Amino acid sequence: KTPDDLGQVEKNIIKKIRKGGNLYLEAGYKINDESSIGLVYNRFGFKGEINNVTLDIDGIGERSGTWTNRGDISFIGPKYNYQVITPNQKGELMVGLGLGLLSYNAENSINSSVFSEQKGGTLGLIATASYFHFIGKNIAIGARIGYLAGTLSKIKNTANGNTTEVKLESDEKESLSQVNFNAGLRMYF
Repeated sequence: KTPDDLGQVEKNIIKKIRKGGNLYLEAGYKINDESSIGLVYNRFGFKGEINNVTLDIDGIGERSGTWTNRGDISFIGPKYNYQVITPNQKGELMVGLGLGLLSYNAENSINSSVFSEQKGGTLGLIATASYFHFIGKNIAIGARIGYLAGTLSKIKNTANGNTTEVKLESDEKESLSQVNFNAGLRMYF
């Protein structure tokens, strides 16, 4: 949900950065037939552009051209998985839950000249469900759906070489929540 007090240009850039590429990596150790623990890295990259816009940038003044907002939301942390091999021994269903560091990095530029950067971090939660079909003894292909949640309560903003930490009020806090869909390959060692 976008705040009501944003201008139309800001609302348009937010719509453009809601979609992006997702990378999900997990390495784990099987404790027993039904449980494993692992380390997860999840990165969502985004980029949005708006052409022919005029921005009034604090400390710089008015600039016109193409406004670009790009960045990423990343998670790294431990995860517990519960898995079940299908009765026909051809697939594996897995659900998992983890806690870790959820970070946010973004930069804004106009005509390729960066005018601000934002960074923040918080405790994040990841929940996943996946199904993988064995195509060999130690290899499987499949799909995963994941939910990532966390909320930024403060953010570091760098503009004109000056960095300030901004504590966000309760109505300004930034949700980093997202739903990801992935297809991939799983290898068993």
